Amino acid sequence: MRITTKGVFILFLIFFSIQVVSAELLLGQTKSLYNLGDEFEISIKISPNTYVSNFLIAKLICSGHEIELYKSPHSVMAGEEKEIIISTNLDNFLTSGVEGDCFIKLEYGGEEVSSQKFEVTGIIRVTLSIQGILFSPGQIVNVHGQAEKANGELLKGFVEVSTPGIESSLIGPVTEGEFDFNFTISENAPSGSYTMTARAYEKDAFEEVLNEGEATSIIRIKQIIKEIDIALNDQSVSPKEELTYNVLLYDQARERAEADVSITVYKPNGEVLERKIVKAGETNTVHLEYNSPPGYWGIEARIDDLETKKEFLVEELMDLSFTLENNTLIVENIGNIPYNGPVEISIGGINEIKDIGDLAVEESKKFKLLAPDGEYKVEVGEGSQKQDLGTTFLTGKAISVQDIGSSLFGNSFVILIGLILILIIALIVVYIYKRISRKRALLGTSHSPLKKMDQTIAGAQKDTKQDSSMIDKGEKQESAIVSLKLKNILDLNKNSEATKSIDSALWKAKEAGAKIYSDSDYRIMIFAPVLTKQKDNSLKAILTARSIERILNSHNRRHPVKIKYGIGVNSGTLIVESKEGKFKF
Repeated sequence: MRITTKGVFILFLIFFSIQVVSAELLLGQTKSLYNLGDEFEISIKISPNTYVSNFLIAKLICSGHEIELYKSPHSVMAGEEKEIIISTNLDNFLTSGVEGDCFIKLEYGGEEVSSQKFEVTGIIRVTLSIQGILFSPGQIVNVHGQAEKANGELLKGFVEVSTPGIESSLIGPVTEGEFDFNFTISENAPSGSYTMTARAYEKDAFEEVLNEGEATSIIRIKQIIKEIDIALNDQSVSPKEELTYNVLLYDQARERAEADVSITVYKPNGEVLERKIVKAGETNTVHLEYNSPPGYWGIEARIDDLETKKEFLVEELMDLSFTLENNTLIVENIGNIPYNGPVEISIGGINEIKDIGDLAVEESKKFKLLAPDGEYKVEVGEGSQKQDLGTTFLTGKAISVQDIGSSLFGNSFVILIGLILILIIALIVVYIYKRISRKRALLGTSHSPLKKMDQTIAGAQKDTKQDSSMIDKGEKQESAIVSLKLKNILDLNKNSEATKSIDSALWKAKEAGAKIYSDSDYRIMIFAPVLTKQKDNSLKAILTARSIERILNSHNRRHPVKIKYGIGVNSGTLIVESKEGKFKF
């Protein structure tokens, strides 16, 4: 009987088919999820129908990557059942960081079988809790949280908490899935919102990270103003200009801050020019009038408990304004210091030089312009500056400029009458004083009812008693007396500005060489040749009275507390003596 080649081949195929299906493979159950580093175990049962001897190969397949877990030869008799346990750790050595959906693929005796799918992950679920959201520099922050691996196990590892932007980073332990610790915000941490990140992780025996996860939270740091400054555009300014300044605020990180700031501007005498609220960082100005007093002014900025003060110099300004009204030239001091100098007045090209004298701030003086009948061009000048006032019709015999007079006796008829009455009262006082002095001299003593008042321009009035000794060698001298009556002396004594103005006025008499005496609300100034070294003192007394009036009137224009006064001038004969630096009369 012949067996053909074709028959042999068919028998071989039948035999091979019996071998393939003869080995039954059974895989045990796996968990649905594993974390990296977890122990992995699976049971395999081989139950062939015929004798099988071959390699059993187990592969871990994750996201297209194949990792051979097991390869070993096994021989199993027909009808027997053999169980193999594959146990390993899903660490970095095995998985090389491969994660995702995985399954086990078995190969044995030409048969393949796959397990159910399971997940391999390195995820740790982290929650972060912070007590509070708004913090100040230097404040302690409590950080608390939990960390759990994806497989449900509580983490035993580490947590790193970092806050980029404020240079804060620390590492702490995670025990039984919990972490809790405090840290202090830096004193110079910039203000703003920051993201705090808590990164929890687990390491293997080789200090390589297996599993990790993170959570974030937002914290805000307050802006605390630590420094205040004032930036001036210049250290000195003319009264006709504006001073520009900026208020600068700096926080704990030396960064610019914005806020409302209280500003106070002080004059040189300490009087407040203005108070207002400004925005830090914005440009502001101090508006100066043309008559703003010269000297060092102050700008004070304040916010909360911080304050700063800067000084700037208001320069002296000597300036005049000229107004032509018909044939009258009005000269006004629009500077911030008394004007003392000449002015040039040109009428039709003919120049006249007039001495303005001591013209106080905001005070004016009038001149009458005279010329033969006709239209004349009028120009005025001070120094190198000239001003054309136009043309006006003038009358007169010749070109000249006449001083209309000061305001001492020409302000109003009522004031003139008042001054005359005060002068009469002053004369009566002087007459009574002389009689009393003469009587005391006859009795061998001389007590003056007036108190000598030696004062400085900045000091308060200081009374001293007249020396009681007799006049030994007196002589008659033509003298002048200026009498000043302060009608509201009680109110004036309570006001520092008023007393300063009175002191300034009386200082004019002191500069002229007069002796000043005080009696109640009277201030009597004596001008004698033995004091002034000048034979005729009448004009000196009148000029002094005018200066006093200008100072007091200037005070009344500027301040709410008015000085009510009367002033008079008289001349006559006094018996005087100056001995050992003491003046007696």
